Amino acid sequence: MKKLIIIFSILAVISCNQTSDYKNLFKAAKEKTDNGNYSEAIDILDDIIKIKPDFDSAFVERAFNFLHIDKPKNALEDANKAIEIKYDNISAYFIRGMI
Repeated sequence: MKKLIIIFSILAVISCNQTSDYKNLFKAAKEKTDNGNYSEAIDILDDIIKIKPDFDSAFVERAFNFLHIDKPKNALEDANKAIEIKYDNISAYFIRGMI
């Protein structure tokens, strides 16, 4: 029983670390975007999507960055993916409208 509790505790800590990891990465990506480093932001957002593939905001942010480097097809794919994950993501619809 003790081993089971220890294993569960370890898994909980790992899960919490992943949550804060992707949130910290998202803040870093937004900073890159704000500073005009769109390709660097996309690289960070790629990592976030690998960690948390259902994080709709990462797709919206990446779509926004794709627009700034003249990749509207990629931007549209990401905006659509964000809507697929969360149908009422207004930012995703806004990006689609910009495209």
